[in-house]
Amino acid sequence: MEQLSKLLGRVLSVITALVIVTMMLHVVINALLRFFFSTPIYGTNEIAGFWYLPAIALLGIPVAQLQREHIVVALLLDRMSPRAAGWCMLLANSATAAVCAGFAWFGLQRALEQMELGATAGVTTIITWPVFFLLPAVFGLMTLICVLEALSCFRSVLSDDPEQIYVSEADREIAEAEHAENTEHTEDAASSREVRP
Repeated sequence: MEQLSKLLGRVLSVITALVIVTMMLHVVINALLRFFFSTPIYGTNEIAGFWYLPAIALLGIPVAQLQREHIVVALLLDRMSPRAAGWCMLLANSATAAVCAGFAWFGLQRALEQMELGATAGVTTIITWPVFFLLPAVFGLMTLICVLEALSCFRSVLSDDPEQIYVSEADREIAEAEHAENTEHTEDAASSREVRP
C-alpha cells in the first residue's frame, strides 16, 4: 500500500508540475507575442483560468493526502495513546471519505450538465466542460485513498502494537534520520570506550 501511495503521489506531482510549466510557458509566450508582435494567443486568460488553474488546485488535494500533509491536530493526538489516536484517525478518514464521495457524486452531476450544455469560457468558443470531469475524478480518487487509509487505521488499532500513523512523510523521514544519527553516535561512543586501554 505504501509503495502504491508513493508511486501515485509521484505521478500526480509530475502531472501537476507539467501543468504548471505548460501554463507558465503559455502565459510567457502570450505576453511576448502581445508585446513584440501585437498578436496575443487567443483565449490565454480563459485557458489559464478554466483549464490550468483548476487542474493545479485539484490535483494537489490527493497529493497532500498521500503525503499526509493535510492539517492534523497533533496537539491532541500526541497526548493520546497510539490506539486512541488510531481510532480518531479512523473516524476522520471515514468522514473524509464520505464527504469526498458526496463531492464526487455531485461533481459528476454538474459535469454531465456542463457537457450537455457544451459549456465554454465566457463569450469565447474555448470549451470548458471537460475540465468539470476532473472534480469527480479527483474526489473519487480521494474517496478511495481515505477508505484505504481508514482500513489501515482499523488494522493498526486492532494490532498488538499500534503505531502513530498520522505522521507526515517528511516528519517520518526526519525521525528516521534522527534515529539513525543517534544510533550512529551511540555505536561510536561504545567503540571508543572499547578502544581505550
